[in-house]
Amino acid sequence: MQMYEHLRILDLTSCSRLTDRAIEKIIDVAPRLRNLVFAKCRNLTDLAANAISKLGKNLHYLHLGHCGHITDDAVIRLVAACNRIRYIDLGCCIHLTTNRS
Repeated sequence: MQMYEHLRILDLTSCSRLTDRAIEKIIDVAPRLRNLVFAKCRNLTDLAANAISKLGKNLHYLHLGHCGHITDDAVIRLVAACNRIRYIDLGCCIHLTTNRS
């Protein structure tokens, strides 16, 4: 398997056919990504967010705007795992709530 250890920024905005499985593979081969933009990738679900969580402290910037299948549970896991994140955009993620525990 080809590895992309030096890849730090990936922008796949509006890749409408991008799947959760593709995100899992991307994270497997590029484990040091810092900036991810998956805006308007409308097929992505919590499975993709969970895969992104594997980046942990490496992830600093994440854009998931208009990824309408992302839920609160995935975001909670994501921010717990990626404790150095500085920017996250979840605009128009319709399944997110303002409920705070």
